[in-house]
Amino acid sequence: MSESLSMSQSEKDPPPGKTLYRRVQEKVWNIVQPDWVDGKPDYDSLAFDIAILGLIVTSAVAIVIGSVEQIHEAHPGVFWWIEAVVITVFTAEYLVRLWSCPADDRWDDNLSSRLRYVVSTEAMIDLSAILPFYIGAVLGVDAAAWLLAARMLRLVKLWHYFRALRTLGEALYEKRAYLFASGFIAMMIILTASVLLYAVEGNEQPEAFGSIPAAMWWSVITLTTVGYGDVSPITPFGKVLAGLVALCGIGLVALPAGIITNAFGRILDREEPDKICSSCDAAADRPDHYCRNCGTKFHVKRSAEAEDEAESSVDPANVDETSPKEQVASV
Repeated sequence: MSESLSMSQSEKDPPPGKTLYRRVQEKVWNIVQPDWVDGKPDYDSLAFDIAILGLIVTSAVAIVIGSVEQIHEAHPGVFWWIEAVVITVFTAEYLVRLWSCPADDRWDDNLSSRLRYVVSTEAMIDLSAILPFYIGAVLGVDAAAWLLAARMLRLVKLWHYFRALRTLGEALYEKRAYLFASGFIAMMIILTASVLLYAVEGNEQPEAFGSIPAAMWWSVITLTTVGYGDVSPITPFGKVLAGLVALCGIGLVALPAGIITNAFGRILDREEPDKICSSCDAAADRPDHYCRNCGTKFHVKRSAEAEDEAESSVDPANVDETSPKEQVASV
């Protein structure tokens, strides 16, 4: 009994070496971070995330509806209060994150580390949600027309709360060199087509192809397969060139899409392994029947699609059902 009481008491005691300031800092950081703690949902953090998501959506809807002059003039106070609440909460959230970031192992509790946090991606996203408001307040109401569109950057804050968005960002970053190469190829095709169309159609349609920059509008619209039809070649060679550019556009649009899809799938495969060993938590491939780390046999239920793929990818005649431990013992 005394041993159990001492164990329960030790569980309640704070970790040694952590001051009250540090524990509060960690608690606040765990709340503002949209993550689980020790594999369990943190309900304080969940409530905070829902509140922030609600403000993001409310702010976006208010910006869209407020752009209708009749509605804005009929209810100016409503839109003012929505903006005031959103800016107050988002500013407080930004300052709280800046104060509590040393609770994360990436940042230290000093000025230089906080400055590094300020220029990090997650902090820049939070700053972009409030910066247009303060710029508008400094410059005056006259500058608020273009700042209204800048306030829609608050939607980027959704990056914090949806893992799929972060995974897509990781896929783009991982394949940035290939995406840059495909973009460079697109620019070369656009420039080449524009120069040729200018040479062929410039005298025939000076209003549409009178200069290379003017011809680039047609090249971009054709290469992206949009094809507004407001500008089109009329000479035989110009029509042939237009067909070739349109065919190039079909493949060029599919190229970055395939690169991103491949990277996205590879990241998902890394984050969601098909099997996890119940003994040592090691990940395994689908054909494995035993853990390569400790030899434990897998007993994991999988979807029918995963089972079909696993069975089709493994030749039953070549599958060795003997565990690594049994193989060693037999030798």
